[in-house]
Amino acid sequence: MRAGGEFSESISRQEILLVFDRLAEEEPLTTTEVAEELPIGRRALHDRLEKMSRDGDLGKKDFGNRVVWWAEIAPALAPDLAEELEATADEETYVSLDELDDV
Repeated sequence: MRAGGEFSESISRQEILLVFDRLAEEEPLTTTEVAEELPIGRRALHDRLEKMSRDGDLGKKDFGNRVVWWAEIAPALAPDLAEELEATADEETYVSLDELDDV
């Protein structure tokens, strides 16, 4: 299934960042926790996380033989959402808390 790193090239930086966005509210994640969410082997993922750490995308802390990771940046917005936000940037909209509850 995920043996080796056969799918490692097809996993984008954004897909990895989305895992952190979805799972790591306040706590860092282990390599294994991230690997469980993606079709990539643990070793191949560790190499990708190391590179992302060197590039400044992720923070890293070693605890003996264990490493934890956290996102230093947010994933990019989907292009259609980015366009929608850009188009409505000058609009001021008030939404009541009751309306938010209905959504």
